[in-house]
Amino acid sequence: MAALSGLADAARILAVIPTPSRSHYIWNRALILALAKKGHQVTVLSPDAEKEPVPNLKLMFLEDSYASAHDLFVYEDLVKVGKFGSVELLWTWGIECCRQQMDTKGAKELLKMPPDSFDLIIMETVLSDCMYVYIHHFGGGTRKIPPLTEIGSNISLILVNNHYVINGPQPLLPGIIEVGGMQCTPAKPLPKDITEFLDGSPKGAIFFSLGSNLRSEFLPKEKLHMIVRTFAALNPQIRVLWKFDPDTPIENLPPNVLLRKWLQQEDVLGHPKTVLFITHGGLLSTQESIYHGVPMVGVPFFADQRTNVRRMVELKVAKEVNILTTNEGAFTEAITRVIGDEMYRQNMRRLSRLFRDHPQTPLECAIFWTEFVLRHDKGRIESLRAPGHDLAWYQYFMLDVFAVIFMFVLISLFVLIILIQLIYKLISKSLHSDNSSEDPKKERLVSDETFQCQS
Repeated sequence: MAALSGLADAARILAVIPTPSRSHYIWNRALILALAKKGHQVTVLSPDAEKEPVPNLKLMFLEDSYASAHDLFVYEDLVKVGKFGSVELLWTWGIECCRQQMDTKGAKELLKMPPDSFDLIIMETVLSDCMYVYIHHFGGGTRKIPPLTEIGSNISLILVNNHYVINGPQPLLPGIIEVGGMQCTPAKPLPKDITEFLDGSPKGAIFFSLGSNLRSEFLPKEKLHMIVRTFAALNPQIRVLWKFDPDTPIENLPPNVLLRKWLQQEDVLGHPKTVLFITHGGLLSTQESIYHGVPMVGVPFFADQRTNVRRMVELKVAKEVNILTTNEGAFTEAITRVIGDEMYRQNMRRLSRLFRDHPQTPLECAIFWTEFVLRHDKGRIESLRAPGHDLAWYQYFMLDVFAVIFMFVLISLFVLIILIQLIYKLISKSLHSDNSSEDPKKERLVSDETFQCQS
C-alpha cells in the first residue's frame, strides 16, 4: 500500500488485484467495497468483475486472464508435484500471467492515465511484481523504470491475510498489519431449496467444495465414482451438499446428495445443520471454516493448501486425505471420524471464539490503516518503514556478520595453533634440558663401576 498524497476524505484509490484466482479477488473485494461505500473513488484493475454496478467503483478489466492462466497448467495435476516443484510452477505461472496481462487493453489504458490520477495505490503482491510499474508511474516516476526492489521499498504498509489462530504468533514490524479473515461475514439465509435440504437432514449435513479453481468436475472419473460411493455408504440420515457442475449426469447419485453449480460458502457453513466441511484447504476456506466453527476433512492439492490442512490436523480440528492415494474406505473413515468424535467440533468452536474475539473486525482494522496511510503525508511513511530496505545486499544477507564471525574463528584457530606450537616447543626444550643434565651423572657412575671392576 503506497500513498501518493495526504488526503483521507473521498480519496482517489487505485486497487491492483491481477491474480486470476477468484479467492484473491474475494479477499481484496471486502476492503474495496467498504472503501467505496465510505465515499472513496476506487478504480480496480482486475480480471474479475462485479455482477452489478457499484457506486464509486470503476473497473479496468484484464481480459482473458483466466483462460490464459488455465492454459498454462492443469490445477488438478499439481497434487502430483512436490513442495519445491509447486513453487517453481507458481513462479513460472506468475511470469506468464504478467506477460499476458500487461498486454491487455485494461492494463494499457491505465498506464495512459496522468501520473496524478490517484492518492493511494493498493497493490496485491502475490506473483505480480510486474504490476509495480503502476506504483512508479502514478508516483511521479520517470520513463526509466528502476529495479522492482527499489519501487517496492516505497510501500508504506502491508495488510497480511494471516491470523495467529492458524499460523501461530509471529514477530511483525509495525507496518505489517494482520487482517486475516477480512472477508468473513455472518451467514445469511440460503435459497429455499437449499434450506429445506439442509433442514431435512436428521444427523447433520456435509458441505463439499474444492474452491473456485479446483473444481470437482475436473477430477478423474475414477475419483468421482469413488467419492459418490463414499457418500452413498454414509448414514442415509446424513446429507451432502456438493458444489459441483458435471458436464454429464452422475450415475447412481445417492438420494442424500444434492449438487449445485454455485453456493454461497459462508451461508452454507453458517447453517446450524452443517457438521463437516470437505475442502481443498485454501486459506479463505480454512478461515471461513474456523469463523463458523465447522470441522474439516482436508483434500489439499498444492501450495499453501497442504500447510493449512496440516496445521488444522495439528490443532485437532481436521483430518487429511490424499486424493491420489485414498480409497473409499479411507475417505469414509476420515469423514465418520470427524463427524462422530465431538473433540473436533469442540476444538473448532474454541478456535472460532479466538478467531472472532477482537476489539474491531479485520475489515474495520483494514479500513482504519488504509485511511491512516492517506492521512499521514504524501509518499511513504518513514516511521513505518523497515530499516532493512536501506541495507546493502551483503548486509541484508548478513554476509558482513558471517565474515566477522569467520575471521574471528580463523584468528582464534591461528592463535590456538601458535599457542600449541609454543607449548610443544617449551615442553620439548624442558625435556631435552632434563635429559642433558642427567647424562653426566650416568657417565660418571658407569666410569666408576668400570674402574672398580678393573681393580
